[in-house]
Amino acid sequence: MSDSYVYYLVAYFAVLISSTAQVLLKVGVQKKTYRFLGIEFNLYVLFGLGGLFAALLLSIKAMGVVPLKDMTLIVPASYVLVPLFSYLFLKEQFSNKKILGMGFIVIGSFVAYL
Repeated sequence: MSDSYVYYLVAYFAVLISSTAQVLLKVGVQKKTYRFLGIEFNLYVLFGLGGLFAALLLSIKAMGVVPLKDMTLIVPASYVLVPLFSYLFLKEQFSNKKILGMGFIVIGSFVAYL
């Protein structure tokens, strides 16, 4: 297996982590915070921010190897995954505007790829 394929997997994994982290942040802003040593903590928000930071580092590493033309198809996948995860895990509904917006993102990604 070529090393470049590993970096493609890293890029897809970064998108998956980023999408999951954004859903954790959505949950975290609605949850109770915990006080420890005078500091307020919310585990959902902490894990969400940590996931976004990890996704950032993985994306930077992948962008060093994966051509940017290919990244134009990989990175926007998070704009489709976040509403999908929100629908599956948070029971949020799809509106017509949201579906139309996701369609434009997918079409725009393919147009940019050409």
